[in-house]
Amino acid sequence: VTSQTHHHRTMSSSVDNYKRFVWNINGESMNKFFSSNCILSSPIIKYFDIDFRLKLCPSDNNGFIGIDLMSKPSDIDNIQSLFKIYIQNDLIIKTNVRFEQNNHNINNMNDEDRNKHMVNNENCLSSHLIKTTIKPSDYQQICDVKQLSISIDICLISISYLPQNNIFDERKYNDYIDKYSKLIQVNKHEILKWNLNEMVLRKLKQIDIDNKIFYEDNDNKSRSRSQLWALSIFNTNNNNNCSFKLQLMCLPPNIYKINVAIKLLINYDNNDNMNEISVIVNNIGFGKNDKNYVLFNNLKWNEIRNSLSSLSIKCEIFLLSAYDNKGNVLYSDIKRQSKFLSDRVNS
Repeated sequence: VTSQTHHHRTMSSSVDNYKRFVWNINGESMNKFFSSNCILSSPIIKYFDIDFRLKLCPSDNNGFIGIDLMSKPSDIDNIQSLFKIYIQNDLIIKTNVRFEQNNHNINNMNDEDRNKHMVNNENCLSSHLIKTTIKPSDYQQICDVKQLSISIDICLISISYLPQNNIFDERKYNDYIDKYSKLIQVNKHEILKWNLNEMVLRKLKQIDIDNKIFYEDNDNKSRSRSQLWALSIFNTNNNNNCSFKLQLMCLPPNIYKINVAIKLLINYDNNDNMNEISVIVNNIGFGKNDKNYVLFNNLKWNEIRNSLSSLSIKCEIFLLSAYDNKGNVLYSDIKRQSKFLSDRVNS
């Protein structure tokens, strides 16, 4: 637990503490899912004292998913969370969401989707819209005609406790700690591995799929791995290319941004020769001027896509330095940074 002011305290939780909720769509709702330009709203999702709602707007053109904060205790604000959303066990969204009172993160949507969302947004305290390439046609053939299953994994990684009338309630504070608080661990060295299965490769090769995003989903296979990072892959029709995305999902409350060295190793068809990309990335975080992701273009994609039968990715992340919100250095590894730079020059 980190105290930021005398009466403003922030609590954080371990990121392996997901709670799963299942929303089964059937009957008339199934018909709406497979029609265009409709919005389906889930039942209320209760995460202890906090209520969420999921909105689903699938479209063969421009669909979106909305995550709404419906209610919360009045002395809780600045809710930071991780969401994983599955349709029929297919991971379609893996993202971090920050909720603040009356803050609706919908600026990245077009006017039609924004208006559609606001009409269906009564009694919502805060909302977050995510563009998605989910298409009803992707599931029309594979799902049970009677029911479609949506699974939502939620992990609250931090909240701010704001005592009412500046009266600190220790019992309530401890209750919130029990429900929401465990420390986030930032490792000096992280390793992500992903073997893309045949289904993902087949869809990546399809020319008619534009910006279809696939997420690595092995968070719970190793208890020793933290879940600070997410790895995804997507194709772009405009240049017939394929890109990897490494996204920072969360940081402890006292860390504002970090500098990292990244080594990405790509293996095609179990070849002995690994394709390596090494970079140093500064100022990764969640500030207004910071990015929380790194993109890697797969330059060989065009020449190998048709013959490719397997693809594996290994991503190593080395923490070089960490800073608080005032720019003070909390951690620094000058030796590792020097060695990484030296290895790049000599390679």
